[in-house]
Amino acid sequence: MKIAITKTLMALTMIAVLQFADSDNSANAADSNTPPAGSVQMTSSEIESIQIGNSWIYKNNDGGVYFDPDGTAKTEWKGKQNPGTWYIENDEVCVDVKDWGGEWCYEFHVLDGVIYTWSSTGGTWYEVRIENGDQF
Repeated sequence: MKIAITKTLMALTMIAVLQFADSDNSANAADSNTPPAGSVQMTSSEIESIQIGNSWIYKNNDGGVYFDPDGTAKTEWKGKQNPGTWYIENDEVCVDVKDWGGEWCYEFHVLDGVIYTWSSTGGTWYEVRIENGDQF
C-alpha cells in the first residue's frame, strides 16, 4: 500500500513540477480560507513521503523551505535565510522559525497535479512545487 501511495505521489509531484511554469491555476482569493475547488487534502503520510529531505518552492519564487530529515528547516523568503524546525502532525506541516514570529502550520492540497499550501496563521493559499534536496 505504501509503495502504491509513494508512486502516486511521485507521479503527482512530477506533474506539478512540469506544470508549474505554465500553470495559470491560482488558489481562491488570497485571503480565502477555502481551498481551491475540487482539491484534495493530503494526509500526514502523503506529505511525509514527498517532503522529508526535499524543498518546497513558492510559485512566485520568493522563497521556500528545505525539510531536513533531522527536523531542522532552512527557510528563505525574499532573499533572507532563517533557520528553524519542522514536524508533521494532523495532516499539516508545521514550521517554527523565530524570525517568522513562531510556528506556522500548513495544509497541503492537490488539484490537477498542482500542490497548494495554506496556513491558518497567514490565511493565504500558495501554489508550491516540491524539488529534490536542499535548494537553499
